[in-house]
Amino acid sequence: MFGWIFGNPRVTGMAQVIHEMCSYAHHLRELTGAPLHKYFLTHSMLQNHNPPAAGGPDSTHVFWLSDGTQGLQVLVHDGDERSGAWVSVSPDGDFQNASVQSTKKGRYMVRVDRRGVTRPEGRLAQKLVESFVKKHDAADVSF
Repeated sequence: MFGWIFGNPRVTGMAQVIHEMCSYAHHLRELTGAPLHKYFLTHSMLQNHNPPAAGGPDSTHVFWLSDGTQGLQVLVHDGDERSGAWVSVSPDGDFQNASVQSTKKGRYMVRVDRRGVTRPEGRLAQKLVESFVKKHDAADVSF
């Protein structure tokens, strides 16, 4: 579907899906000034959306996306006077504990979270992180 760039089509496909999600969200923000989370409200894989509490100090939206086989948790912070906006995408299953965070279009911080995690990382988590480092010059901030 997305090619064989880094040896595993599932890794390449997942990297492409996450890159597109982040790029589209940032593009919509740049183009129309819409908040980052607006893109995910109409995403075809949206299963659940947990908006921030009204009047609460945290403005992070939580989305659960799934196509029936692959799930992704997406956190979106639209930014405020103290902090910038960001999108964080964490796939489950074979990519468990991998996370991709984007603060602007095409710029990523990636990690495999091993500290304090009770479930072992997915067998493709490290490969997903490596693919973002190679293809997008992402910063690997793994613990």
